[in-house]
Amino acid sequence: MTRAARVIAGSLLNLLLTSLASPAADAPAKKVLTFADEAAFRTSSVPVMSPDGTHIAYAVWPVEGDGESIVRHIPGGKEYRFPRGPGGAAVDPKFTSDGKHALLPLTPTKAATEKAKASKVKPEDLPQPALAVVDLATGTVTDRFPQAGAFAVGGEGAGFVVYRKPAKPDSSKDDGKTSLPNPLPPTPKGKLPAPPTSTTPTFGSDLHIRDLATKTERTVPDVSEFSLTRDGKALVYAVNSKKDEGNGVFVLDPVAKYGAEPIKLAPGRYSGLTWDEKQTRLAFLFDDSGVANPRLAPPPRPIGPNAGTVGPPLLPKARYRAFVWDRTAKPARSAARDLPLGAAGGFAALVPAVLAAHPATIVPAEEVLGPDAPGLRAGWSLAGGTLAFSTDASKLFVQTAPKRDPLPPAGPPKPDDFQLDLWHWRDERLQPMQKLQAAADQARTYLAVVNLEGKVFRQLSDEDVTVGRPQRDGDWALGSDNRAYRKLTGYGLPLADYTAVNVKTGESKPLLKAFGGYGTPAPSLSPAGTHAAAFDGNDWIAVAVADGKRVNLTGKLKASFTDVDDDHPGAPPPAGPAQWTSDGKFLLVSDGYDLWKLAADGSAAENLTQIGRGQHLRFSVVQVKVQDATEEPRGVDLSKPVLLRAENRDTRDTGFYRLEPGAAPKLLVMGARQFGVPVRAKHGDTLLLTAQTFTAYPDYYATTPGFAEMKRVTDVNPKVKDFNWGTAELVRYTSTDGAKLTGVLIKPENFDPTKKYPMVVYIYDRLSDSLHQFRSPVAARGQVINPTFYASNGYLVLMPDIAYKVGAPGQSALKCVLPAVQAVADKGFVDERAIGIDGQSWGGYQIAYMVTQTDRFRAACAGAPVSNMVSAYDGIRWGSGLTRQHQYEHTQSRIGATLWEAPMRFIENSPVFMADRVKTPLLMIHNDQDDAVPWYQGIEYYLALRRLGKECYLLNYNGEPHNLVKRAAARDFAARMFQFFEHHLKGKLEPAWMAKGVPHLDRERDKDEIKKLLGGGK
Repeated sequence: MTRAARVIAGSLLNLLLTSLASPAADAPAKKVLTFADEAAFRTSSVPVMSPDGTHIAYAVWPVEGDGESIVRHIPGGKEYRFPRGPGGAAVDPKFTSDGKHALLPLTPTKAATEKAKASKVKPEDLPQPALAVVDLATGTVTDRFPQAGAFAVGGEGAGFVVYRKPAKPDSSKDDGKTSLPNPLPPTPKGKLPAPPTSTTPTFGSDLHIRDLATKTERTVPDVSEFSLTRDGKALVYAVNSKKDEGNGVFVLDPVAKYGAEPIKLAPGRYSGLTWDEKQTRLAFLFDDSGVANPRLAPPPRPIGPNAGTVGPPLLPKARYRAFVWDRTAKPARSAARDLPLGAAGGFAALVPAVLAAHPATIVPAEEVLGPDAPGLRAGWSLAGGTLAFSTDASKLFVQTAPKRDPLPPAGPPKPDDFQLDLWHWRDERLQPMQKLQAAADQARTYLAVVNLEGKVFRQLSDEDVTVGRPQRDGDWALGSDNRAYRKLTGYGLPLADYTAVNVKTGESKPLLKAFGGYGTPAPSLSPAGTHAAAFDGNDWIAVAVADGKRVNLTGKLKASFTDVDDDHPGAPPPAGPAQWTSDGKFLLVSDGYDLWKLAADGSAAENLTQIGRGQHLRFSVVQVKVQDATEEPRGVDLSKPVLLRAENRDTRDTGFYRLEPGAAPKLLVMGARQFGVPVRAKHGDTLLLTAQTFTAYPDYYATTPGFAEMKRVTDVNPKVKDFNWGTAELVRYTSTDGAKLTGVLIKPENFDPTKKYPMVVYIYDRLSDSLHQFRSPVAARGQVINPTFYASNGYLVLMPDIAYKVGAPGQSALKCVLPAVQAVADKGFVDERAIGIDGQSWGGYQIAYMVTQTDRFRAACAGAPVSNMVSAYDGIRWGSGLTRQHQYEHTQSRIGATLWEAPMRFIENSPVFMADRVKTPLLMIHNDQDDAVPWYQGIEYYLALRRLGKECYLLNYNGEPHNLVKRAAARDFAARMFQFFEHHLKGKLEPAWMAKGVPHLDRERDKDEIKKLLGGGK
């Protein structure tokens, strides 16, 4: 690095450090965090930039209570704040095209809603979500009106907004009770309910076009979907009305005083409005299955006293057709264009009578695929779902599906009915997986393509082969066929045979046979489809599509391109992902430090960055996204400057470099923080990105492509400075096996090296990459200690890296964690009689094992631990329906063999077989609806320890899955775990639930006691 570069980078770093600096040493004493303080800390949405990059708008909200929406002027720092209700932001704010106004979606505040309810107003008069129009020059709300859901902004000057109003509540159905869906996975016991299906038609609602200057509106009734073009000159919408004859797809100039024109007008249902990239062609689906055939007599109506009541009409099976409209087509002008449009209801007047009398002035949409199209397989039909154009709009990708028998309707079983699951030894998928995937199987669709020139249809995917969409404008796509390997699901490697498929001709060329693995990325086709790149566990290879020639791109290079830290059984993954250059001639890959440019034909290889390994920098390419951009990435263009992200593997500092063609990487900024990926304004050079440290929330900073200055533009959590927080630093140690490892040590902000502190160790696998991660003191999951909260309360928190040896995961953890603990203890400020340890899931297993081998820890907390690898090996992951066998043979559990190949490995690594050795008080949490680790694993360990008279506790939050979902449950366990460590590590009074347990009949009283500790929070 040149001296000038160091000066520039150092100046910028000092500026950034100043913005994140801690208060002065003589500041008043800071508060210690309590559970009641959670509400003081907030989360933010991703800010939206104005087109010129001079303003941002975003929302912030606490975990409980009202939030606010904020608009900020970036150069001057002026902010305007507007109250909004609780919860996250469902819809992003927007700016007008002239950059003078922001439109903020605001929800009713809790106070306003409670006040209205106290006044006993009618449901329709309760405060509603609204859209506020803010003058950016003054911060004044110039307009405010009820709004809900997505909205669009367009037009010149102040422009217009297209939006919907909130749905009116149905007071006839309001019984004061709210039924919430069950978010938990189905229990493995009993019959699974049939998936919900839509059997009754839905209709559109009013769509409003509001002139933001005059505040006048036009209303379009019965709109089910809409899309405003990026230039704001065309509003396309689908009408699905109860009056079927008025249904269709229409286009409207939002600022003209003339009526809409039909792109297609016919009874039926319309959906899937989809533009091509340039917005010159529009595709949509048309379903006429519900339209009565005028040549057929209607079915007879039942008569008599038992005829029953007539309910809502049921939807028949959809019969889709695909249509494409050419926006650029210009037919002769018609009289219909001269018809005025009223302020409200004008569209209804135009449709259908006027349009029948006055032909449309645009070329109507053309059917490109119907039920009887040549090439459509017998029994197959066009399905709903996603439509997509190729980049050049010459092809339309659609979804098809075979005819399937409907699932049986949901309902209580008959008295003499029963349900049977037959587990067959030839099943490709286990019964639990089939159950969980039944609804998806029933709704599964397959990719097909229509070549629009000639309307040639070609089926691409089916039950046997999955084919993706081609890269950019090419005709070649990647196909995969895993039929030969499906029976291996759950215990074998995820393999497939890969081919290159020409979506235009249907030609298929073989690429790779039996390729894949748990850490192996899928092959990728070059942008032009000439080569496929893949990683074989050692090297990057390329396969020429034309002749299938396979070339090893890295085999002769001295560098290694594998992830050297990976310690799972089997082949390791690559050191980083591969990216194609935009011309498709080169593949960019990482050796863990530097970036290499590899010719796809194997003719050349070049180290582009060169300085990475020597300076311990890991480089990766950053493709800066443009705000509101819809274009797909075109690969990396090496003829232009490329932005690189850099991470120092010794210090975990991050930053950015610029790579100019033919030059060495140039440092832009580097510092002791974690930077996010920048986003660029639509017009101009403003970049927006996050920067975070352990003590600084990932606030947003504005800069330019040169990173010459970084200006902080958000301050989401200003109250951090009021609390005794913490500091994070790296510690280095050597495992018993000689591996050089790193961990993160969190100290209280008011740390005094002359004092002795209790310490809690948190483990999982490798955690040192989280050095600069901000951790809000909010109990999000509960089972995992919050380092910020514990540091504030006078604890040290150690998060060490663990390196594993296949076949000995338990011993590996022991040989890494104990040296890490000793490395910190040797510094002299640890109370070695007060060291605890915590971990969840994989971390929970390792703790359950380690306490059978050492009494180094005064107290331990193990969340959802596997205690018996023998019984767990043949268990089920109920969240996916997969067997757990693959975990032990190939992935996280790292046994590396089957139970019958290496039974002693399973026994030696199972804590329950050594439960008699445990001397450490153990707190466990294992919930009865755990969808990852069978909850009987916790029961097995508890029963063994209980019989042996060991101090242990097992907490089961009824109905909760692997990770606690309900916030109340997460806070409850966080509080109990804190009490557990406070008692054992600080000598605090033992809480009643630890001293005496909780009888079943006293459960509610016990919860009330914990709520007092939580400060009355919910």
